[in-house]
Amino acid sequence: MKSYHSESRTHLSPSGRARRSGVPLKSTAAGILSILALAATTSAAPRTYLPAGAGPWDLATTNWAPPGAGAVWVNNDEATFNQGGGNVTIAAAGVSATEVQFDTTGYAINGPGTLTMVLGANQRDIGGAPGTVSHINAVIAGSDGVDVNGMLTNNGIIIFNGVNTYTGETGVVDGFLRADDSAGLGATGAGNGTVVLSLGGAAVLGFSGGLTTAEEITLQGTGGTYFGSDRGALDYEGFGNGDTSLTGTITLAGGGNVEISAQGSPSADDADFNLNGPIDGTGGENLVFLLNPNGTNFRQERVPPILAFLCIFDGVDRETETVSAASF
Repeated sequence: MKSYHSESRTHLSPSGRARRSGVPLKSTAAGILSILALAATTSAAPRTYLPAGAGPWDLATTNWAPPGAGAVWVNNDEATFNQGGGNVTIAAAGVSATEVQFDTTGYAINGPGTLTMVLGANQRDIGGAPGTVSHINAVIAGSDGVDVNGMLTNNGIIIFNGVNTYTGETGVVDGFLRADDSAGLGATGAGNGTVVLSLGGAAVLGFSGGLTTAEEITLQGTGGTYFGSDRGALDYEGFGNGDTSLTGTITLAGGGNVEISAQGSPSADDADFNLNGPIDGTGGENLVFLLNPNGTNFRQERVPPILAFLCIFDGVDRETETVSAASF
């Protein structure tokens, strides 16, 4: 499992945002954190995207600073978008970055080119500032995995909507990542899972409707509040868009409660959020389902039932009802 950073910031980007140069931490399935030595990384410089609105992202257009107010993009640098949102189009040849940060809302990173994330001193982070919603519709590639890091980005929502090909682990560290495509979380299989890790913040992995993924997912923590809604570590937002099925193993970690939630208003033809794969744990976890005020319900149809966990349904009034594990 790859390493994650604790929060420690020492220098500023051109936009004034503090950047982290902290101690790397490793999360294990048991939620234990251990200090690691840094792996070999790519040297990177911070750059800010200058166009106010739509524009290209390539290696020739002078859309970046520094140096000056008209520099070209240099592959493997750190990209900050803070000029008011818009559609940013990656040229067919593609670009690479060690970090992508959205400081204002409304950005969408589109193809035809590919965004390759590489390992830099700040890991391979993607994230957004408070209150921002940012889409990456272009294909994300690379072999070092991707982190959505809320300790760096202060809990904006990042949406992956591309048929992503990157390999390695996806980390959601005190931030919010939503997958809107079955391949949104990159490759599946050994070494390519997703870890949702709360290191003092609100880590949430969300899914929209109409997708199926075999991603192996490790969940730790109770999620948090984004845009006025309580969201668990695993969150479903797909009503009206078809069923979503998670067929890979879900591992509960870190002890204590691990929350699952659903957003939206179900209708007569509402969708299902199916946890079809095995659900495992590392010891001492409770599986908690949050019921929202719009009538979302969880129906237990697993055969065989979950026997290893105390399953709690958390109602709108915040009272809890303990359900026999044998009924799940």
